[in-house]
Amino acid sequence: MTMALDQIIDCLTRTGLDRDTVIRETLESLRSAGEEPDGNALLEQLTADSRITPWQSGRILSGNGFELTMGNYILQNLIGEGGMGTVFKALHRRMQRVVAIKTLKLQDKGSDSAIGRFKREVHAAARLNHQNIIAAYDADECELGHFLVMEFVDGSDLRQIVKKQGPLRTSAAIDCILQSARGLSYAHSQGVIHRDIKPANLMRDAGGVIRVADLGLAQLKETAAGENLDDGLSVAGTMSGTVDYMPPEQAMDSSSVDERADIYSLGCTLFFLMTGKRMFVVGSSITRLMAHQTQPRPSISEIRDDVPETLEKIYERMTAINANERFQSMDEVVAELEKLAAPTSETNWADLTAFVIENSRMQSRVIQKYLNVLGIDDVHLHSTGTETLEELDRMPSDLIIATAELPDMTGVEMARRIREEIRWSHAAVILMCSSELTSDAQERLSQLPAIEVLTKPFDVAGLQQAVENAIKAERPEPRLAGFENMEVMVVDDSAVWRRRMLEVLSQLGFESFTVCTDGTEAVEALAERHFDLVVTDYNMPQMDGNELIRYIRNESDQRAVSIVMVTTEYDPIKLAEVYQLGVSAICNKSFDPQLVRNILIRLFG
Repeated sequence: MTMALDQIIDCLTRTGLDRDTVIRETLESLRSAGEEPDGNALLEQLTADSRITPWQSGRILSGNGFELTMGNYILQNLIGEGGMGTVFKALHRRMQRVVAIKTLKLQDKGSDSAIGRFKREVHAAARLNHQNIIAAYDADECELGHFLVMEFVDGSDLRQIVKKQGPLRTSAAIDCILQSARGLSYAHSQGVIHRDIKPANLMRDAGGVIRVADLGLAQLKETAAGENLDDGLSVAGTMSGTVDYMPPEQAMDSSSVDERADIYSLGCTLFFLMTGKRMFVVGSSITRLMAHQTQPRPSISEIRDDVPETLEKIYERMTAINANERFQSMDEVVAELEKLAAPTSETNWADLTAFVIENSRMQSRVIQKYLNVLGIDDVHLHSTGTETLEELDRMPSDLIIATAELPDMTGVEMARRIREEIRWSHAAVILMCSSELTSDAQERLSQLPAIEVLTKPFDVAGLQQAVENAIKAERPEPRLAGFENMEVMVVDDSAVWRRRMLEVLSQLGFESFTVCTDGTEAVEALAERHFDLVVTDYNMPQMDGNELIRYIRNESDQRAVSIVMVTTEYDPIKLAEVYQLGVSAICNKSFDPQLVRNILIRLFG
C-alpha cells in the first residue's frame, strides 16, 4: 500500500514516533542524496536506521498506525497471540522503559466474560512480586481496550527452547523446575493458583532466570477483605487449561482445584524438559485427557539413562493421579528439588568448565554424569596428561579432576605443571586415588598449593564435597604490582568472555572494573570517568571494536588511553586496519594469562 508523505508524517507525529527531529533529519538526508521522498521511502529509511521497527512500518502502511499507542506506551513489535489475548513489546514514552503489553483479542473486546477474565488476571498479577514471576507494572484502559503492562523478558519460553535445542540436561531441567516451583510457591501463599502451567508459560531470560507467565486462567482465593474475585468466572463443572498438562481433577471441575493442580502440571513440564515429549502423545485431545486420568505415568529413566533415581521419584509423586498422593504443597516440591540442585557457592557451578582425566572410559562417563547432577554441564574427557596439557593451551578450564596414575605421567606431576603455569594456576584441581598415596607422592603433593585428594570409589555427595573444597582452596595469585589502583574498562557482548577477561585481569592485580556490553555503553562510560586501560572485543552488534577505537582516538578526551583488542580474527589485512586505528595491542580470544601479562608489562613497564 502506498501512502502520501504528509499522511505518514501525520501518523508518526500522532503516535509519538516523531522524536528528536528524526523525521526532519531523515528527509534532509534523502533529499541530499538527490531523492524526493514519498511516504514509503521515508518509512523504509526510518526502518533501515532502526528508528522504527518493520512491524511498526507495516502497521502504518496498512492504515492501522493509530493502533501503535496505548496510553503512555508505543507498541514496537508483536510478541505473540494466544487464546486469552495478544502480547506486544512496547516502550514507555517518558521513562523509555521496554515492557510487554497484553491486550484482549479483537473479537473478545466486547465480551463481558472475556473482560472479566482479563480483570481477574490483572488482580492476580497485582498480588505478586517475586523474581520468578513476570512483574506487573500497570493496568489501564484506552480507546483500544483494556491492557496490562508487564516486565519484558528478553528470552524464550521453555517450549521453544526444547523445540530448538532438544531435551535439557538433567541439571538444567532441575534448575528450571526448581525456579518455577519457587515462584509458584509464592503465588500460592498469596492465594493465586495458576491452573495453566506448561513449558510455553515459563520464560527463561538470557541470564537463565525462569519467570512464570500468563495468569489468564488463574484462580484467586478469597482476599483479606473477603472479596471473591472469581465470582461468576470459575463455574463449577467446567474445564479450563491445557490438555497435555492438565491434572485429572481440573478436567472434571476447574473451579475446585488447589495448589496440587499446579504441582501436577509442573511435573508434566519436567517430563517434557527431560524428554522433549508430552506424557501422552497418541490420540485425540479427549483420548490424552483420559490417559492423564487412567494410565500409568511414563518413566523418564526409560527414555534417557542419566536420570537420578530421586528425580524420577519426585516426578512420579508430582504427577500422581490422586491429588492426595502428590506433594501437598509447592514448598515440599522446592525442598526435594533443592536437594538435587547444584550446591550454593560463591562460584556459579553452571558456568564452570571441567576436565576429567581418567584411563577408564566407563569411569570417565560416571564422573561426567555426577558433574552434570551437580550442575556442571561443560565437561571434557581426556585419557592422558599430555593430551590434557595441550588442550589447556587451547581452552581454559576452571576444574581439573585427574586420576593419580596416567599412562604418560603421574597425576602429581600433572598437578605440579598446572600450578607452575600462570595460565592455568586459577584452576581448581582434584586428584583421584584408588589407594593411599606413597610417601614420596605425598611429599611432592604437599609442596603444591590447593590440590584436593579424593579417594575412590566415591558418590555424588563425595565429589560435591571435593569440588567445594577445591574451589574454596586458596591458590597462588600471580599479581603484578601497581595495577590495583588502575581503572579498567572491559567491553564485550558475551557474558562468558567478559567473565574470562575479568578473571584473568583480577588474577594479574587489577581491582577496579567498568563492564560494558557494547561500544555504545563504553562511549557513555568514557564520558563519566577516566580509564587507564580499555579491553574490547572486535565483533559486537551495535558499535564494534573498530568503531570504539576510532571514537576513543579521535573524539574522546582520553585519546592516550591504552587499548587492547581481543579477537578471533586472523586476517592480516583486517588486523592491520585495527593497528592503524591506534590499538595498543591485540590479544587472541582465549585471553591467555601469560600473553596478557606480557602485553601489560610492555604497556605499563
